[in-house]
Amino acid sequence: VVSDDAAERKRARMINVNGDWCHPSKGFTIDALTLGRHLCRIPRFGGALSTFYTVGQHSLFVAAMMRVDGKTPREQLAGLLHDRGEFPRGDIPTDWKTDADRETESLVERLCLKALGLEEFTLAERIAVKPFDREACVVEGNIVAPMCLERMPEKYVNPELVAKRIDTFRYFYQEDPADAFMRNWTHKYKDSFSMMFAATFDKLVR
Repeated sequence: VVSDDAAERKRARMINVNGDWCHPSKGFTIDALTLGRHLCRIPRFGGALSTFYTVGQHSLFVAAMMRVDGKTPREQLAGLLHDRGEFPRGDIPTDWKTDADRETESLVERLCLKALGLEEFTLAERIAVKPFDREACVVEGNIVAPMCLERMPEKYVNPELVAKRIDTFRYFYQEDPADAFMRNWTHKYKDSFSMMFAATFDKLVR
């Protein structure tokens, strides 16, 4: 006899890294470390990179910039979790994202906050993230995706901004960003950013 739970697991389309089933119509259980492990294994820019760099690292970078610029813990948390909707399906580049993709991503975002025991972010909190998300894109494009720069609008190629935010990264992580990006995928440090993600989450929700 197969238990109801076992049968549900068998039907589930996805099992997340903590071993729990994950289904959009049923909801799911997830904690910050599990979310971090998913996001820190998903390549940014659809994989158009000169070195391995993840959605989780991007999320940490956004939260770091917001911290340095004096944003509230709740706004920083919104920055850390702004790409949470990508954890079951990966990073879909904006120009390839359909209305159906956006609807599914929005559903996952709501379910994720519920699973983490958090209230929905306000419009003001979500808006606060936007400029930092854009700035992160500029810096990342210059460091890990130089092949993208040729097609970027001129306003996104800003050496002064890149230098400023690289200094922010060094201040927050106490290391050079290129070294940090590279160590994420080595065997020794494969979970380092996942644990940093979870630690940052715990600090911001206290």
